[in-house]
Amino acid sequence: MRTFIGIEIPFEAKRKIFEMEKEILKSKAVKKVELNNLHITLKFLGEVNERKIEELKSILFSAAENSHPFMASIGDAYGFPETNHARIVYLSIEKGKADIIRLFKSIEKSIGSEFKKEDREYIPHITIGRVKKGRMNMKGIRFSYPPFSVDHFTLFKSELKRTGPEYIIIQRFKLGGFR
Repeated sequence: MRTFIGIEIPFEAKRKIFEMEKEILKSKAVKKVELNNLHITLKFLGEVNERKIEELKSILFSAAENSHPFMASIGDAYGFPETNHARIVYLSIEKGKADIIRLFKSIEKSIGSEFKKEDREYIPHITIGRVKKGRMNMKGIRFSYPPFSVDHFTLFKSELKRTGPEYIIIQRFKLGGFR
């Protein structure tokens, strides 16, 4: 099954982001991320054998227990590979960025060599769109959402459907908490 680890964001933040998406990503050449799929990706795992899921959960519970809840906020829009020449459009994480990076590193260390390590620098963000044709200039696109509590992360299954991906929660992992 195709899986990834992410941080869920508040529904009100998703709603505000979705409204902004409709405004700035009007082009038909941009595939907008659906409201229910908005999240902060911690680690894309790819295909994971269902027999390995229980072992993975145990590893992730340990990573969560060794982390602490924190506050995060959402900031302006940027793009990968470059903001003025974007193929991927995303919102930055302002408050909590260092905490998310620490959580990412903890997860990467916990899962060890079982999954491919990231080749690129990890940048906490919320992907809001993918440019299907050409490139897009995201320079100067402002956005903000006030701080919200991050007290868990989630293991998701991604099912590819004709209408696009559907993310299904496999397990939530409480930060600093118990199973």
